[in-house]
Amino acid sequence: MTDWLANAAGTQAAAIPTDFFSQLLAAAQRFDDQSAESLLQAFNQHFEGNNASQAFSTFIEELDPATKAKVEQQWRQLKDKLAGQLPAEIKALFIPLEQCQGEQALPLVSLAPQGQWQAGQFKLGLELSSALEVEVLAQDAAETALGDKLPVGKCLQRLGLDGKLAASLGGQLPLSFGSLGLNASGQGQVELDSFYLAPKDASLGQSLVEIGRGWTSPLDLGQLLAAMAAPLPLRRLQLSFDAELALGAELKVGKSLTRSLETLNGQALDSPLKVDAELAATVGLSLKDKGSFELELQRDTPSSLWVRLYKRRDKSRSSLLQLGADIQLKGLTDNLRQLVDRALPDMSAFDAELKDFKWPGKLLQDKLALPDESLFAPLIEQLLSAPSAQSLPLAQQLKNLIKEQLALLVDEKLPLWQQDDAQLGQRLLLELGQALGLDSKGQGQLDELLASPLEKGIGKVKEALADKLQGLKDKGEADLDALLKPLAAVDADIQATKDAIQQGLAQALAPIEAFLGRYSQFRNRILKVVADGLQERIGLQWLASSEQGQSRESRFSCRILKDSPQSRGLYQALWQRDLSRLPALLAAALANESVDKVDGSYSALAQHKSQTTVTLNLLGFGASWSSQLLNLAKVERSLDGQILACHSQAEVDKVHGLLGERKSAALVMDTDLKAMLAGTLLPAPLKLQFSLSDDNLTAQELALYFKGMEQLGLCQSGAGAQALQALGADSDKGANKADLSTSLAFTTGQWRCLLAGENQGEALVETLLDIYEQSLAQSHSQDQEAVARRPALQQAKGLDRQAWYRALAKQPNSRAGAEWQLDRTLNGVATGLQHQVQRLWELGRAVLALAEGYQAMTGHWQHLAALLREDGASDRDIKAATQALNAALLEGITPSLKAGSVLFDTQNRIPWPTLALYQALAVLAGRQPPMNLVTQLALTRKGQDYQYLIG
Repeated sequence: MTDWLANAAGTQAAAIPTDFFSQLLAAAQRFDDQSAESLLQAFNQHFEGNNASQAFSTFIEELDPATKAKVEQQWRQLKDKLAGQLPAEIKALFIPLEQCQGEQALPLVSLAPQGQWQAGQFKLGLELSSALEVEVLAQDAAETALGDKLPVGKCLQRLGLDGKLAASLGGQLPLSFGSLGLNASGQGQVELDSFYLAPKDASLGQSLVEIGRGWTSPLDLGQLLAAMAAPLPLRRLQLSFDAELALGAELKVGKSLTRSLETLNGQALDSPLKVDAELAATVGLSLKDKGSFELELQRDTPSSLWVRLYKRRDKSRSSLLQLGADIQLKGLTDNLRQLVDRALPDMSAFDAELKDFKWPGKLLQDKLALPDESLFAPLIEQLLSAPSAQSLPLAQQLKNLIKEQLALLVDEKLPLWQQDDAQLGQRLLLELGQALGLDSKGQGQLDELLASPLEKGIGKVKEALADKLQGLKDKGEADLDALLKPLAAVDADIQATKDAIQQGLAQALAPIEAFLGRYSQFRNRILKVVADGLQERIGLQWLASSEQGQSRESRFSCRILKDSPQSRGLYQALWQRDLSRLPALLAAALANESVDKVDGSYSALAQHKSQTTVTLNLLGFGASWSSQLLNLAKVERSLDGQILACHSQAEVDKVHGLLGERKSAALVMDTDLKAMLAGTLLPAPLKLQFSLSDDNLTAQELALYFKGMEQLGLCQSGAGAQALQALGADSDKGANKADLSTSLAFTTGQWRCLLAGENQGEALVETLLDIYEQSLAQSHSQDQEAVARRPALQQAKGLDRQAWYRALAKQPNSRAGAEWQLDRTLNGVATGLQHQVQRLWELGRAVLALAEGYQAMTGHWQHLAALLREDGASDRDIKAATQALNAALLEGITPSLKAGSVLFDTQNRIPWPTLALYQALAVLAGRQPPMNLVTQLALTRKGQDYQYLIG
């Protein structure tokens, strides 16, 4: 150690003798200038050049008075004798170890050279660091490290050596159509910690001298055992090594497009609309190889020690494909009124008569009668924060500003329709006061001045709408039908509204106001997005990633009882990380009684992860879809090669997010197939879970969540009513943040039953078709008639049900292709079923996929079970069979597992294929209805959190 310290000391290293600390302490005791001068000169230069840490500079202040006085006196004498040349850090060497316990480690030597070099488009980085430090562990940390109590009068001292080397090379190559990025990096780090048991009253410097004198190579078992029996004994040695190599490449392709539009659908825009589009694609590939090695040696008795080893190697290969489009619409705000109207059904007849009431701000501005200018003087003084002689001229300007601002608020933020006049007036004045920057006093003046006139003005606008409707009573039937057609968007009774208009009744006002209110909400939502700065952007991102990995892990521990040729051979193999020779060497050492307490295992893992994500930003309205899959297999063996475990993990998680709502449908299979084969009872190996998170859950949405489950007998009757009771009486207002989660878990016995595959062949398809047709019919009342008619149609054409669905399910995922196949199969007899073709296609595809996946899964299970019973089966074969079993399960259930329907189905919050999957897997596993599923409901209502179990 002292040789290493001398070599690291810098340009004056040659002046530092090997026994540096010993001579330094001797010089300190006899104040010998001649023996210390050359040492201090080199040491001062070393510390100055490396900016040594002041970590121990505070120690002297924490000593007890007697020790502090003694150290201070010796320190002053030494500094005076040596003309102040001694570095401050050396003070710590004179402090007793007991006073250093639990303090920060003292860095003896620290080197960290690094550099970067540029060569064209590429940059090379290199970093090298090394450090030697000493630390006296606090008592609790020391006893944890030793695994035993500290002996009386002793403390544990750690000497740590740390070295790291890292290099990187990367850059971007510009291409005519994009860029190509290449990068490579590698790093390695080694840490060696030695723990020594030293007397508490010894100084730090004295203990370091003793360590240096007794330092031996840990590679030799005999020398190591001798060091563990020395006067200052080595109690523990810990080595860790980590290395990683990474290679990557990324190709980016992009294209920019610009276009200016002055017309849209043949109609001139208020101002030109500029469209800037950015199209981008990214392909990425990466390789990683990472290894780690840990070896721990700990004294047991003066002649024996514990050996513990851990080794791991991970290799992975990943790929990435990302496609994106970003469209920015400049000038959208100027054309907003036109574009909002064009996003709705044809409103030309409505606009011909009632267009002014869609944007009622101008009407309010015309009908609002504000007080005399003289009454505005106090408010103007409040705004200016001082009396003003110009209050009268400014009053007219302020009145105009107030009218314009109120018109803007009504058109873009606070809808006028279906609101109480007085309450709307209060909200408008509050918004107006904030816009004007008024304090509470100014707000009070504004309210007093304008509350009554504003309420009257709002009433006059509504009276104008009523008068306008009175003038429409002589319109013809066709004209009124066209005018009232947009009211279907609010489920209005159009015929009743038309009758009320024709009869001049006030009942006509409510549905018209309801439509105008809904229109205002839609419009203001877009305007809010405009205010947020997102309005002029449309973005679409598609991301697909895949990762395949392999890893091997080894664990070994034993107790070496004596130094013998057999134990030395085993010891050397562990240091060399050569575990291939371990079984033979271990057998010889056991036979020689050189080792005992042997334990260990090997494991090999293979996994495949994939993820697909689609995100859409349409003028600030976001939607996302994602699907994640995991297929993992892990084989664990004992030291003699016996299979201990065969871990299988298969997961799929589909997530659908839209407008503050997030739905997730997941399947998780996680179990030890070896233990299950042996009949061991395990935690639920298979679980299906559906989750719903909604920032604004209503009673109707909650009822629809339980509707399908109740219809299929998956939960107790009345579960929906129980949930509605928990939601509360004001739930129809939607002011609730809720998280719902429904799970179906299978026991070990049910999972074994499912894998046994007793339901095979055509009978399996028939069983699944019964379940899926029942789910489809009960979940969608409009399909009940179709399902009831189907056997008659099949009988008329001599078709069997399976042939029908097999033919239908082979068609592309399009309604047109499925309709064509349905007509071709039934030769036109299916007239009237075309509106249900998409669901029929989904049904056939889901059933056939589950039937095929289930049969494949049972076949793979039989093969895997045979391998697990064999003595000579390889890890590779077992992992391949396990992953094939997982893949069959995932492929079988994926078409049925849906978080959100592509049809935006409003009949059920849980899509019907997912409900059918719950029931189908339960039946295949031997479970019979009712399933009695329990749903967890986490609810936040009025700032309070609640937890419920429903069902």
